[in-house]
Amino acid sequence: MTDHKLNLDTFTKSLENMIAVSEANYVDTWRSYFSERTHAYSKDEVEQIIANGNIDEQIALSRHFFNVDGLYRRIVLHYATLLKYQTLLIPNPSRGSSLSDKKITKKYYDAVNFVAEMNLPEKAGGWALKALRDGAYYGLAMITEDGQFLMVDLPARYCRCRYRDLEGNLIVEFNVAYFDSLISEKARKVALNTYPLLITLYYKRWKKGKESDSWIILPDDMGVCFRFFDGLMFAPLFLDTIPASLQYDKSVDAEQERAAEEIRKIIVQKIPHLSDGGLLFEPEEAEHMHKGAVGMLKGNKNLSVLTTYADVEGIVSRTSNDAAASSLEKMIQNVYYKSGVSSQVFGSNSNLALKISLQNDKALMMMLVNKFNIFIEKIINKIYRDKSVRFSFQFLPVSWYDDEDIANAWFKMATSGYSFIMPAL
Repeated sequence: MTDHKLNLDTFTKSLENMIAVSEANYVDTWRSYFSERTHAYSKDEVEQIIANGNIDEQIALSRHFFNVDGLYRRIVLHYATLLKYQTLLIPNPSRGSSLSDKKITKKYYDAVNFVAEMNLPEKAGGWALKALRDGAYYGLAMITEDGQFLMVDLPARYCRCRYRDLEGNLIVEFNVAYFDSLISEKARKVALNTYPLLITLYYKRWKKGKESDSWIILPDDMGVCFRFFDGLMFAPLFLDTIPASLQYDKSVDAEQERAAEEIRKIIVQKIPHLSDGGLLFEPEEAEHMHKGAVGMLKGNKNLSVLTTYADVEGIVSRTSNDAAASSLEKMIQNVYYKSGVSSQVFGSNSNLALKISLQNDKALMMMLVNKFNIFIEKIINKIYRDKSVRFSFQFLPVSWYDDEDIANAWFKMATSGYSFIMPAL
């Protein structure tokens, strides 16, 4: 057996260079555990929060149902993972410059490597998921000393966007009171050491009373906000589906109770009478007959035995299986209708309806992804642009459902004289 010695210098260096990329890393474990909601939302409570709740309540509602409701989570994940998040980086040389210039070529390959190391398919999917679940994604874009790109999540409830820069990009404001929400002193210290010095110093000045407002405006190249549409604060996109999902769950429970009731049976032993109305069997004899029947059927939980001298009539309200299934189908369709996603995605019986629905879904997601394009392109040009070249960047509008069709279309264009870059991708 070989002894493995721990390199303490390397270990210490790793600790110093570690950075938390999610707000959850700063929250004390016990506080996180006990702050979880301990009771289910009622339908009335859900409708009240959707109609009149503040953004904190709406985010909490969305996160709760994302964790516990399979239908809601599946809809959010469908949109977040719809696209393949394939990217294209194009160098645009200035007039008089050529792509064959070694300087431009080097910048291009450096930029390509930078994009590759960003791991955008995974990161973009995470941004989309949080934007769908919380209504918006907020983050801090950072470039490490060795040139690595890093995105640090910001808590949505402590962020807002009220302004735009001259290029139309949203300006993110961060409420440094967030650090006071961390009960653990250790968690607060870790968070303050992790966040950029600009934010840490502002928090300390605010605590000393040197800043009257706890909101700090982040530099446009640092604060990031991704959301589908404009507005000061936006509720999670699919909140309206939650009441329909609750109604569906309630209908499923009712149907299960009905099905369970239908399979229950009662064996009735009616003790006959003599022609003069007298008893054919005495009560002691009837009791033995009852016990015998119960013993014979013992172990069958769906059967009960009733022994009686009286006339017995059972009136049962029955719903046909077809009617029950139709009711549940209408309920589940209502959930998908509220979200705007076709149920054909999860169980298709019509290719045309599914294709059109997926095109609509992709169009919606490209509204968000186009904002990813602007953000990534801005970072790349900040690092690699000069007088000789600038770069264009975009996520391609390719989903997991239509990648083959798009590749074939690009190939046909290439055979007609267009670039082979797209079909190669």
